[in-house]
Amino acid sequence: MKKIISAILAAAIFSSAALFAGCSGNKPGTTTANTTGAQTTAPSFDISKIFPELADSDTVPVVDYVCDDYLKYITVSDLSDITLSLDEAEQQYNKYVIDMLKKLQTYTESEDAPAKKGDRVTIFFKGSSAEGKTFSDETLEGMDNTSSESGYTLILGTHVFVGEYKDEQDPDRNAEGFEEQLIGAKKGDKLTVTVRFNPMYSVQELRDELVNFEVEIVKVETADPSPTLTDEVVKEHTQGEYTDVKSFEKYMTDQYKGQIAYDAIMAKIKINSLPEEDVEKYAAEYINNYYEYNNTDKDKLTEDELKKLTDEADTAARAHVGQRLIWNYLFGVYGISMTKSEFLATLQSNYDTYSDYYAYYYEISDIEEFVSVFGANNLLAQFLQQKMVQVMRESVKWASSDNESEK
Repeated sequence: MKKIISAILAAAIFSSAALFAGCSGNKPGTTTANTTGAQTTAPSFDISKIFPELADSDTVPVVDYVCDDYLKYITVSDLSDITLSLDEAEQQYNKYVIDMLKKLQTYTESEDAPAKKGDRVTIFFKGSSAEGKTFSDETLEGMDNTSSESGYTLILGTHVFVGEYKDEQDPDRNAEGFEEQLIGAKKGDKLTVTVRFNPMYSVQELRDELVNFEVEIVKVETADPSPTLTDEVVKEHTQGEYTDVKSFEKYMTDQYKGQIAYDAIMAKIKINSLPEEDVEKYAAEYINNYYEYNNTDKDKLTEDELKKLTDEADTAARAHVGQRLIWNYLFGVYGISMTKSEFLATLQSNYDTYSDYYAYYYEISDIEEFVSVFGANNLLAQFLQQKMVQVMRESVKWASSDNESEK
């Protein structure tokens, strides 16, 4: 069934795909779209069908924004002299590269070597209370993968399983972490791993509980030499959009600089109040979308369910209206606009680049449907915001740790 997308869009930087992942439905998987330098080729779709306002216009109408008198609702600090850390952008880029290369790490299976930190192990496990407590069937299912054909694979030291437990007031309750107890095990070994779940663990039934896991080591794999960032890796990772490390580093660092600048400027703007009529409008749209998506209506909800939905709609609407107020102001401050040809080219380029993503998560089959689902004005707002972030990046000063500044 086609997903019904709420018009209450979450704020996102750089990527319309990231923006859409934050919409109603909470679909995973964000990507980074590059909308700079869009070519002004003729679109391969009928613009009059999907965006009638543009059919006979040479400029893009900035419509569906909250109000013209936005300064009634916000207070703005001085934006003229902002200095930010270039080191922070570089650190974020370096972390991105490290995480990217981790996904390219390869391993070699070892028949008799003991597992050590950094190795990849495949295990079968089955958990049960170490103190005789009876857990629900649902909880026990989550602690048993013995029916799996391939087992569960984890990298020792990443702490994806239960971690170390320390109780300073009662050391007798302390327990070693799950992965730490696999260190030294070999392929074919069977062992009992005893852990205590954290008091804040996501599954309430397991909080603070002592649990035994019967574990069988199916495979031990040693990490090969760590991969490095090369032109070939960049080319493959970006599907040919970037072909060398230098250009990729500049692009990614610029994206992080844009995010940092955007956050710093947004922090200087305070929302004092909101136009309540707009909040009510978007809240009503949120609720209507909920009813449509869930094939229900007000009469089918309990009093508690209706109150929860109303509260969620109000919260989402206030975030949306507040964001649009600030964007209204900043579009004017930074002189952000978009020509008709630029909008159409950006729209076409975005859809061409991420059509597989949209098809998979939203069952969208063509660009007309793409615009229909997300809304032309929401797309316009996102593209304008992407453009604004680029301008913001250049409007602040950047200083490195050696105190050298650059514009």
